[in-house]
Amino acid sequence: MTKIKICGIKTLNDALAAIEAGADYLGFNFYPKSVRFIEKETCAEITSVLKREHPQIKLVGVFVNSPVDEVKNIWKPAILTLLNSTVMKRPKCLSHFNGKAFKAFRGIPSDITGYERNDAPALLVDAAVKGVYGGSGVTADWSAAAELQKNIRCCWRVD
Repeated sequence: MTKIKICGIKTLNDALAAIEAGADYLGFNFYPKSVRFIEKETCAEITSVLKREHPQIKLVGVFVNSPVDEVKNIWKPAILTLLNSTVMKRPKCLSHFNGKAFKAFRGIPSDITGYERNDAPALLVDAAVKGVYGGSGVTADWSAAAELQKNIRCCWRVD
């Protein structure tokens, strides 16, 4: 079954519009260099409303090259349901998050050894655009992604 994740949520109105558009997952960007960066406190305010009013929606923290300790400091199950990160260089890094973290690959990985058998709920494939982490507007090679034997999530951004 296809699931949709919309990233770049910065306000409650953004979140509600994404839900109305059919999103299953909402992404909150904790990459400080992104124009869609959100402070932890603002995210907590939004997600507390969403957990109460839209409990079926998965709330995802998006991290880019953040150390595991920093991710742990921001990500709390009370605020976010899941997280995806480019920092998880080794499959065992995902184990710090009890099956709630999934690896974001930039481009179609040639080897997913280790990731396909861990407790991650999915792998995320994003188009690889030099100097841009997600939200580039470029479509990934989905024919290559279809060959992977793991649940795949695709994502879009909010402008």
